[in-house]
Amino acid sequence: MIDILKNLFRPDEAPSDGLNQKQREAIIDLLLLCMYADNHLALTEDHVLKAEVDAFDWKSEQSIEAYVDSITPKVRRIRSEGESRRDFISEIGNRLDSSSVKTKAFELSKRLFHSDGEVAETEAKFETEIKNGLGL
Repeated sequence: MIDILKNLFRPDEAPSDGLNQKQREAIIDLLLLCMYADNHLALTEDHVLKAEVDAFDWKSEQSIEAYVDSITPKVRRIRSEGESRRDFISEIGNRLDSSSVKTKAFELSKRLFHSDGEVAETEAKFETEIKNGLGL
């Protein structure tokens, strides 16, 4: 509540992360999907996600934690290969809406995949699916 009130009286500033709110949310969606894609949640992946999210200039009435909690069930449902996952990646790409932000999101997803020291075959295939789905 206090954060909302503080934002009312803060002059509009350019976001320090260079992203708009829908892009931040799309990146979180993509990183969560990457974490759940191989059915193995590694602590190092969680650390990468937390570090990236902590760097965001979050501008929403909903906290980052609440956003993650709200999107996680959807990500879990569609984490398997298939049309729904491809559609979700495409929708993420639409929200990222610039090639530089898409590239940033893709690089973050690769960092997440490689964070546990091993890239499973499913992760490597998924990396290619993300690259194609984002139009890179």
